[in-house]
Amino acid sequence: MIPKLADKSIRYTIWQLEKGRGTKVVSEELYATQRHIQRLWAECCKTGTFHVQGRAGRPANPPPSEQEIQVVLDVHNRKPEGVVRTAKRLRKEGHYTSRNCTYSIMKSKDMLAGSTVKTKQQRCVRYERICPNAIWHTDWHTMKYSRMKGLNLITYLDDASRCVTGAALQGSRLCQCRGHVQIGCKQVLAFRR
Repeated sequence: MIPKLADKSIRYTIWQLEKGRGTKVVSEELYATQRHIQRLWAECCKTGTFHVQGRAGRPANPPPSEQEIQVVLDVHNRKPEGVVRTAKRLRKEGHYTSRNCTYSIMKSKDMLAGSTVKTKQQRCVRYERICPNAIWHTDWHTMKYSRMKGLNLITYLDDASRCVTGAALQGSRLCQCRGHVQIGCKQVLAFRR
């Protein structure tokens, strides 16, 4: 699994391609796929600018308006409560402000203690694989249906595409059927190529 290129690596890639180096040489140097390098170069040629990877996740909501801030502060000053109760009280009064917006307003005015759970940025990594069938993994499941009670479903999965490359229903978990499934997987691979 190869992580996508950072902005610095993308600038380096475009610079190398402008100098006349091949996409295959650059992709091997940066441990990226040749197709990914070609897509970056095509976008650069088409638009005149190179791709800068944006921040992962949803775009941020617009900041609350002055009116929303004033309404939340008024409701909280009348009856000091937590975020959830303040948001419910706002809804009862006809002001539809989300809990997240209420939380951000109350936190900015130091009415709440900060929570690491709400401010933690989730880690999002996108991967691009060099080739399918690079990694396989095995999974087994004991069947619970009355007709198949006592049988085990054993599967071999391609990690890149989540495609089932081999499967078998056997009475035991591993020993007897592992060879049959692997033979089936080799036949599937021969068929795919």
